Amino acid sequence: MSILNIVISLLFIPIALEVIAPNEYLIKIPGIPLTFARICFFLIGSIGFLYRKRLPKNYTFIGFIIISFGAFISAFFSDDFTANFSRNLGFFVLLLVAPGFSYIISKFRLFKYIDALFFFMFLYWLFYLLEKLILSEFSGFSYSILFINNEVVNHHIIGLNICLSAVYLTVRFFYRDGSLEIGGYILFSIAIIICFLSETRSNLLITIIMFFFLSYRRIIKKRGQFLSITLFVAGIFYVLLRFATFNDGLYKRFDLSDSEYQSRTSLSRVDFIYSFLNEFVKNPLGKGILDAEVAHGNFKTMMLHNQYLTFVLSGGVVAVFGVLIFMGDFTSLFRRMHKLKFVHAYPKAIIYSALTYFFTLTTLEHTGLIMFLFISLLIWSRENLGYIDYIKKFPS
Repeated sequence: MSILNIVISLLFIPIALEVIAPNEYLIKIPGIPLTFARICFFLIGSIGFLYRKRLPKNYTFIGFIIISFGAFISAFFSDDFTANFSRNLGFFVLLLVAPGFSYIISKFRLFKYIDALFFFMFLYWLFYLLEKLILSEFSGFSYSILFINNEVVNHHIIGLNICLSAVYLTVRFFYRDGSLEIGGYILFSIAIIICFLSETRSNLLITIIMFFFLSYRRIIKKRGQFLSITLFVAGIFYVLLRFATFNDGLYKRFDLSDSEYQSRTSLSRVDFIYSFLNEFVKNPLGKGILDAEVAHGNFKTMMLHNQYLTFVLSGGVVAVFGVLIFMGDFTSLFRRMHKLKFVHAYPKAIIYSALTYFFTLTTLEHTGLIMFLFISLLIWSRENLGYIDYIKKFPS
C-alpha cells in the first residue's frame, strides 16, 4: 500500500464517522464553515482533482452548482450577507471537490470502504435504539418523550440512516435477478421495526415503499408473490401494533383510526407548501441559505420539511433550474440502469440508496456530509454505468 493510499484511508475515517453518526462525531472548527470531516472530504477531493484535472460534464453536479449559485445571489438580498455567504461557501466548496472525490473512490478501489460505512451505519443505529429500548424496560419506551428530554436524536436522523443502510446492504448483497434474498427481508424487517419504534412515520413509509419497489419485478413475474409480500409487511405491523398497545404514546402515533390526530400532524405539511408559495412570490431571488423558513402556527418560523423547497426558497428562481436539472439527470441515470442487461451490485446499490436519500428529502431538510458523498457516487455511476469490465474493476 502506497503512502498516498494510507493518507486517503486515514482521511476517510472521520468522513465515515460523521456520515454514520453526526450526533457523535460532528467536530466543528471555530471560524471555519466546515467540520473536521468535511475538511477531510475537501482534501481527498482536491487530491482527486490532481489526477482528474477537469470538471465533469455531469448534470447532477451542474444542478447542485446552480442551486449553490442561486444561494450566493440571494445572500446579497438577505438580512445577514456575511453569514449567508459564508454558509453557502462551505456548501459550494464541497460540491466543487465532489468529482475529485468520486475519482479517488474509483482509482484507489475504495468501494469496500463504502460497504463498511453502510454496514456500520446499520449496526450503530440498531444498537442505538436497542440501548434506549432496554434502558426504558420496553413497555415504558417512548421515543418522543426521550426526545423532549434531550436524551435521543431527532427521529428522522435514525429513520433516514437505518433506511439508507438497509437499502444499500440489501441491494449490494441480497438482491439477485430482481428478487430479494432472505438477508434482504431481515434487513428490511429490522428497518421497519426501528422506524416504528422511533416514531418516524415518513421514514417508515419510505422504507416500506422501497421494500415493495425492490420486490416489484418478482411481483410482476409471480403475481402470487404480491399477496405474500403484503402479508409479510402486515404481519410485522400486527406484531408492532400489539406491542404498541402497552404504550399509549406509540399507539397514538400510528393509530390510523384517530383521524383528528393524523390530520393535525400530517396536513401541516400542506400548510408549509402554501406558506412556501407566498414567500417565494415575495422573494423570487431567494431569502438566503440561513433564512429559508416560513411562519407557521404558534411558531415564529419553521423549516419547510422539504429540502427541495428549502433550496428554492434560499436560492430563488435560479435554484429552481438547479433542482429540475438534478432531478432530470437522476431520473435519466435510474432509467438507464434498468435498461442495461448487466449492472454490477456496486452501482446498483449506490443508485438505489441515492434514490432513497433524495426521495426522503421531500419530507425533511438534510444537507449533511452524506449528501456530498452521494453526489460523488452518482458522478462516478454516471461515468461508469454500463462498462462491461465491471468484474475486473470490482472485487466480488
